[in-house]
Amino acid sequence: MKLPSVDSVETLSLGAMRRLVAGLVGKMQKLEAEVGALRVENQMLRDEVARQPRMRTARNETLPASLPPFGVGRTKAAALFDISESLFDKLVSVGKMPQPRAANLGRFRVG
Repeated sequence: MKLPSVDSVETLSLGAMRRLVAGLVGKMQKLEAEVGALRVENQMLRDEVARQPRMRTARNETLPASLPPFGVGRTKAAALFDISESLFDKLVSVGKMPQPRAANLGRFRVG
């Protein structure tokens, strides 16, 4: 729908004015539906972001910030990825994570 210029609004017939208003109402309804969908999506993203700090917190509580992500044991290796130790073990068994390597100090993981 093409909007008439401001100067020509005064000369619109009653029928043309009704069509214009009906078209504008239709556009408003469509825009309201789009805004509603965007609000739902926005809230979903906000909820996802709100969950993120909790996932990072588990790692931050387990590992000091200065620790580089290599040469760590099973528990800390799992914490680096914010996953459970059992899931980490499964990933090792299917080859998605490295096998532990032996060192003078015991077994540890090298990333």
